[in-house]
Amino acid sequence: MSRGFKRAAREAMATIKDCVSVAAQENAQITRGTLLKLHSLERARLVHSQLLESFHLDIFVLNSLVDLYAKCGSMEESSRVFHGMACHSLVSWNALLLGYAENGDEQLCLEIFSSVSERLGLESLNGRTFVAAFKACSGLAVKETGQVVSNGELAKLGALAKGMELHSKAVSRGRIDIFVANSLIDMYGTCGSTLDAAKVFDKMPERDVISWTALVSAFAVNGQVEIGLLLLSKMVESGCKLDVGALVTGLKACMSLASKEAGVDVNGKLVKVVSLEKAMDLDSEALKQGSEAHVFVSNTLVDLYAKCGSLLDSRGVFDRMKLHTPISWTSLLAGYVENGESQLSLDLFSEFLRDFQPDAQAFTAALKACGNLANIEKLAFFHARICRCGLESEPLLANSLVDVYGRCGSIASAHHLFDCMAMTDSATWNGLFAGHSRQGKSKAVLELFHAMQEQGLKVDEISFTCVLTACSHQGLVELGKRYFDAMLDRAKHGACTIRVEHYDCMVDLLGRGNQLEAAVELARSMPMGASAVTWTSVLAASQKWRNLAVARIAFEALERLNAKDSAAYMLMANVLNSTTKVKSILHCTRKSFQVSM
Repeated sequence: MSRGFKRAAREAMATIKDCVSVAAQENAQITRGTLLKLHSLERARLVHSQLLESFHLDIFVLNSLVDLYAKCGSMEESSRVFHGMACHSLVSWNALLLGYAENGDEQLCLEIFSSVSERLGLESLNGRTFVAAFKACSGLAVKETGQVVSNGELAKLGALAKGMELHSKAVSRGRIDIFVANSLIDMYGTCGSTLDAAKVFDKMPERDVISWTALVSAFAVNGQVEIGLLLLSKMVESGCKLDVGALVTGLKACMSLASKEAGVDVNGKLVKVVSLEKAMDLDSEALKQGSEAHVFVSNTLVDLYAKCGSLLDSRGVFDRMKLHTPISWTSLLAGYVENGESQLSLDLFSEFLRDFQPDAQAFTAALKACGNLANIEKLAFFHARICRCGLESEPLLANSLVDVYGRCGSIASAHHLFDCMAMTDSATWNGLFAGHSRQGKSKAVLELFHAMQEQGLKVDEISFTCVLTACSHQGLVELGKRYFDAMLDRAKHGACTIRVEHYDCMVDLLGRGNQLEAAVELARSMPMGASAVTWTSVLAASQKWRNLAVARIAFEALERLNAKDSAAYMLMANVLNSTTKVKSILHCTRKSFQVSM
């Protein structure tokens, strides 16, 4: 091979490597049903055509092109380059396999892996081949509906079985490299098996920051957030420096913790104190290491502080940032909306519009603010802007528009949008349910719920909340019981999650139907424990039906929860007054009857 040809090949490889780096930073866009990084793809095609004109491409350059097209999201072109090659090395196969795994065609990746392993033999494969296969299993797990297993975890059993089979093959080759083990931890975590993830971690002779981060993430995404954060502390204690990925993983774990925390009232705002303290610890670590300057870390902190109820800290991080991205603004704006500052969010939105073109997430935050304020004029303004941007068919925005028009009392507009949509999902129907429910049209909610089921759409937690509320308002106790039983059955198989609001709806339904003993029994059996809302509902039903015995049970339960307020005392007083009057009337009636005798 001539010296000039070698130099040209090195230059070609450097150019392609630069294109791959740019593609890694670009956000993909849906084009004809495929997620493509359009600017990088255009550049890749240009580089490819220039290389074809300049010299005959060797296998190293062609392998890099297979990888480049895959990184841009175009597996059609990646596969075309691969199949046009005169011969293939293991690097060629690895590039193709990883491309399919990362671009959503996991099943094809695993089929090709099986074919290659049979053709070349397991001993000929390397760690990167297995990493691609493990990534494919992780992708399958994301798409699979989980099932609750004996230890309470939600496992993706199909993907888990395939992952275990591949793990066994990797072990049969001998020592597992650190990057393969890291991929295994990630795969087991995604499949819902923290036990297997921990086993792989414990057997590793050496670990790096990616190993620790993968294990923290495995526990965090499977609901064991406290363990995940404890592991993060152990990671620091072991002398492993937190990088950007580890910090972002820890911050997202804090978000999960905040979503579960009840919070306390601080000057009229709900603050998640425990989560906030952990967030501050991680923020301090990020500042110490200089990582807060990284835009990903800062964006996550803005979002996290808002979710913990501390808008002051959220705005503080935002103001310290040297560079703001649309994600920074969207996190801040959404934070204000979630914390009851919808008008301030809309005021800030005008600043955002001066520098950036909003995406679907940003518009969604603005629409939610309009809904909270019931501001139909501002809603119409944003709706028009969404249409000008060509985003009206974006599912997230289409669903939000249906929901917010309902919130603003324009159910006719919500229905019009719903009828014009080419495709609807559970979120779309839920928005329509909620709109009718707010206007007291319970019969319409039940009719829509029946129509949704007939179309075979998935009924989720929000759907059940709406229909149980409708049953309560209509006094349809038996129908509500059937829906609740159906929900319990789905929850056993991991198809949905029962929350406290579903139990509250059922307690309210039973109370309205004068089934007070059943309401008390259900409240006492709640796995998450009855809340003050639950027992206040029982107390209100006791007043309606003048049941002093049940009222006392509810009042004592509120006392144990330290949740007695003026409303509870008023309800109890009304029950006592009403039952005293009834006893007085009965006494007078008996006395007059005896005199007449």
